[in-house]
Amino acid sequence: MLRICTRCGVDEAVFDETGNCPSELGQCDFQAPVRGAPRGSRTHYLKCWPEPFRAMKLGLKPFEFREDDRDYRVGDVLVAREFELGKYSGDQVRAVITYKLINGMFGVPHGYCVLGLRL
Repeated sequence: MLRICTRCGVDEAVFDETGNCPSELGQCDFQAPVRGAPRGSRTHYLKCWPEPFRAMKLGLKPFEFREDDRDYRVGDVLVAREFELGKYSGDQVRAVITYKLINGMFGVPHGYCVLGLRL
């Protein structure tokens, strides 16, 4: 099964012969496998406004921009819950985090992250 670097999202196909991630961030650790939620993964419940929620549900928005305050990791499960007019609608979408772009990389503000998702 494919292993993914939890720090930079690089897959093992580009790791060096020692198993280290070649990313400029330095040696990274792993959280495998990515097909579905691996054993030991966590579930994060998120409030989601209607327009981005619908785009995510339709598969048009396979990412999430969030404050990096929950130690999100590749393999964790996100449950996006639609929130409208001050209450939850009851509709939700489950997704697995497949990639994490961390703060300071490619213009992501400090304290935030962009999460790649697979529904």
